Amino acid sequence: METGKKKLSRRLFIKDTAKWTALGIATVSLPGIFSCGKSRDITLDEFMQLSSLLTGFEVSDLDKSSGQTYLNSLKNFPPSGSSISSLYDKFKLNLNTPVNLNYNVVDDLTLDADKKLAQRIVMYWYKGDYKDGNEYKMLNFNQNLGWQATVYGSPESECHGDTNSWLNPPSI
Repeated sequence: METGKKKLSRRLFIKDTAKWTALGIATVSLPGIFSCGKSRDITLDEFMQLSSLLTGFEVSDLDKSSGQTYLNSLKNFPPSGSSISSLYDKFKLNLNTPVNLNYNVVDDLTLDADKKLAQRIVMYWYKGDYKDGNEYKMLNFNQNLGWQATVYGSPESECHGDTNSWLNPPSI
């Protein structure tokens, strides 16, 4: 007796169920995927404020030209899946409020991607180098924060003491 209905095999039922389940999961996940990928562009002033918080130096102690170079490098060659703007927002920074340099940022860095991005920002400022393509370039060896952080040291290319310069002999 034929009823006019198409017979659904078990194999076809499982295949269709899997397909519709995957489509449902993808539909639910897509907004989250796209929202993670989209981040607002952070301004140079916001990046300088974030850098101040991470390095422990006042914004006024950070060179804006270097900051722009580091910001461009981080945008073009992100070290992790975290965005600079999400890190800025995570610390609840605001251009109208001074940076609290006594704030312990480690407590808020719970995600590995955030830690990696924060570490890269600090590395740029302290070492004075940045990523450009497949290599690192030196931006400002003598002006990097590493020298300022060690009050007893000076850049290797600067000479201090009695001679003041390798050009002049020491006074005896």
